Amino acid sequence: YFALHPEKLLGQPAEQALINVSNPYILPAHLLCAAHERPLGEQEIERFGPAAHATVTYLVEQEKLKQNQGKYYIRGDAEHVTREINLRQIGKRFTIMHEDRALEDTDIHHAINECYPGAVYFSQGNSYVVEQLDLQRGEIHVAARDTAYYTEPFGTTDVQILETQEHVTQAEAELHVGSVLITHRVSGYVRKHQTYHSVLKREDLAEELEIPLETKAFWMTIDDPLINELLYRHYDPAGALHAAEHSMIALLPLIVMGDRRDMGGVSILPAHPQTERATIFIYDGYPGGIGYAEEAYRQFTALARATHEALLACPCETGCYACVQSPSCGNQNRSLDKAGAIYLLATLLRTKVEAA
Repeated sequence: YFALHPEKLLGQPAEQALINVSNPYILPAHLLCAAHERPLGEQEIERFGPAAHATVTYLVEQEKLKQNQGKYYIRGDAEHVTREINLRQIGKRFTIMHEDRALEDTDIHHAINECYPGAVYFSQGNSYVVEQLDLQRGEIHVAARDTAYYTEPFGTTDVQILETQEHVTQAEAELHVGSVLITHRVSGYVRKHQTYHSVLKREDLAEELEIPLETKAFWMTIDDPLINELLYRHYDPAGALHAAEHSMIALLPLIVMGDRRDMGGVSILPAHPQTERATIFIYDGYPGGIGYAEEAYRQFTALARATHEALLACPCETGCYACVQSPSCGNQNRSLDKAGAIYLLATLLRTKVEAA
């Protein structure tokens, strides 16, 4: 995208670094670390955002903090608290091991998507094959191996809407942002040729891997007339939604300081059971959310316009890894309609008419 739009790289402000200070998976541990440095008074608590007071009360109930003369003190082993904080990921850490040597850490969500048994994993320019994923011990054992193939997982993803925080009516659609529960399952993987990307072999896992993720999401419900219009123009509606979802996730780093691996997406047709319409979900790939989904909702017009421009500019005919295909697609990039996605985005870019 930057090669085709150098002015976007050199002329626009840097992307935003987003912090969700109220993330329930992060805030309690940071409050404990702060109390370890100095007892928390009212002024200190307010610096941690609107959710801090309720979290402090929760930590007192859990007997992790104690109150004395208007200040909150840490209980128990303070050093233990600071050792438990991971500066890179949220939640349980998984250590990637090669011959009893730790290569790097990852979190459980990326472990299931990228480190299932048989997966090819790349670390610091070296290639490894995953031999064991130990969910109980939090260890991933790999063997160094050069392969002529790479791997991509396949499986299913279910989305349950927990809460809608905001929504806005757009031409032919409604945009929403809120909390969701994502249930992601990996049931197998395919081996693909390094050069030609053709499928060499399909492998089923001995045991399906499943992980729930409560996070924030941005979703679009598409009006039936637009779906009918796609059909009338001989586009594939499911492929159009799927391609638009992939492309918007790929272009989101234009707006936020992140990577496409930090986001996930699901497109559902004919209808999601809760929205009762065709729906595209784009969600944060971390517990509690980081703020990417909210920013995608707030800057939908800019994101959709950049995505539309990128699809129009890509010289391929039916879609490629530079526009609509994704290396992490659970459906192996099947059912993608680039032309349909261009028409869909062009329609959605009409002026929004009502917010709530």
